[in-house]
Amino acid sequence: MREVGLKKRKGTAFGAAAIASALLLMLLSRYAGLRPDLLEKYYSSSINKSFISILSRITGLLPISVGEVLFFILIAFLAYLVLRILLGIFSRDLPNRLFNTAVFLAVVYTAFIAFWGLNYSRISIREMAGLTDTEYTAEELYYVTLELSEIAAAERKGVSLDSSGLMKVTGDAESVMDRAGKGYDNAWIEELTGDYGDAKPILLSGPMLYTGITGIYMPFTGEANVNIAVHDLLLPATVLHEMAHQRGIAYEDEANFAAFMVSRSHPDADFRYSGAMLAFISSMNALARADSVLYGELIASMPEDILRDIRDYGEFWKEYEGKTEEISEKINDTYLKGNGQVDGVRSYGMMVDLVLQQYYQKGNF
Repeated sequence: MREVGLKKRKGTAFGAAAIASALLLMLLSRYAGLRPDLLEKYYSSSINKSFISILSRITGLLPISVGEVLFFILIAFLAYLVLRILLGIFSRDLPNRLFNTAVFLAVVYTAFIAFWGLNYSRISIREMAGLTDTEYTAEELYYVTLELSEIAAAERKGVSLDSSGLMKVTGDAESVMDRAGKGYDNAWIEELTGDYGDAKPILLSGPMLYTGITGIYMPFTGEANVNIAVHDLLLPATVLHEMAHQRGIAYEDEANFAAFMVSRSHPDADFRYSGAMLAFISSMNALARADSVLYGELIASMPEDILRDIRDYGEFWKEYEGKTEEISEKINDTYLKGNGQVDGVRSYGMMVDLVLQQYYQKGNF
């Protein structure tokens, strides 16, 4: 009995320490943004970069996504803890069950923040690239979008086509993930360089299409996980996007911008075209909201083969629209806002600001 009591006290002490650590890290993550320069120097570009590099290469030794398996284990265990609470809601053991659940959540949160989450407060990719936050007119947006369409049209000439004349990736999805790192070998900013494990396919890629999720970065394993069932048009860009998260780029708009810029230096045409289309579609949608007349002029000037790729991409996703996607989007929106990304899922389109700044301030892509 004395041994049991000792174990119980040790467990309680561990739990209290775990909850206290989570609360301290929560405060740290909120205030780290006050000195992003220090966070960049002592965490993002040093300790965390080395840690994720080593971790991703270790998990990369296995052909399956360790993170995906871990995700379902964590979800199953959380469901078990919640079920115990519901079944014991009127029992005297309820406080203990609530405490155990709180400890579990605290451990997961602590690991998330320590392993990767502090990157939400690091310096922005805008600062890394030497850009300034400047607004541009609809006319300036129009000319950049037109430039992107011309870049995409030029890159499309080098890609493979299927029997319907639509873009397809070279090889299969595994080939795309194997080749993705070539773009990061020549990344245009130093913060994105380094030796990391390759991206991995999500085992449940097909069912995940109904959630609208195209990729997930797993901070607990350092793995960039990609839904390989997505349309070929943006598959290479999606892989580059998740690999940007792996390199500590936390915000979605910044990861999209990184994917586009990295694609520009990739040796393979399907990556360059996919990245150009990611930027073009984002800019095109922004132009549609900003000025319908200029948007109409843009559409009228676009090559038919690019329009055909975009239409086919849109038709692909229509099959998977529904309630599951809406719920998934709300969950993702809540997650993004909870980590300081106040625009939620709308931030996926904010890469356009960075594209405009890159073009007008640097003169090129």
